[in-house]
Amino acid sequence: MYQSSLNLKQLKKYLDELVLTELINYRPAGRCFTTTDRGRTFTKMFENYRETADLLSEQEKALERFLTSRAKKPVAAAA
Repeated sequence: MYQSSLNLKQLKKYLDELVLTELINYRPAGRCFTTTDRGRTFTKMFENYRETADLLSEQEKALERFLTSRAKKPVAAAA
């Protein structure tokens, strides 16, 4: 709870949602949560998404630098 910077009510809400979507399991005997196979798959897919988003962001910045690297002269209107 302390590492997440959430209060108990907020943490419970998120944990309940993760259990409901079967991303984690709660084990009452050990009073602990474990990640399900579905949760591990989601984590891998999300990491892949973030890596792709980061690469696209880098490409976007490179394109912007490329397009703004040369000051374009205004095109003279044909007489």
